[in-house]
Amino acid sequence: MPDLDPKDLLIEDYLMTKGHSVAPSPVVRITHKPTGIVVLSSEHRSQYRNKRDALAALSDLLEART
Repeated sequence: MPDLDPKDLLIEDYLMTKGHSVAPSPVVRITHKPTGIVVLSSEHRSQYRNKRDALAALSDLLEART
């Protein structure tokens, strides 16, 4: 698993609404600046878990490129 340098990452957290009677869901989008790879995670109701999953997905993608 490659080490991710925090200065190479643009991490954006926001809430996504799916309707007016549904509570907003946390979404995490991470952009790896050197490669331009973007990953999104919105599976969980927890922002922390979404961030963890997005970082894992990005790490997997970067490892597959090497």
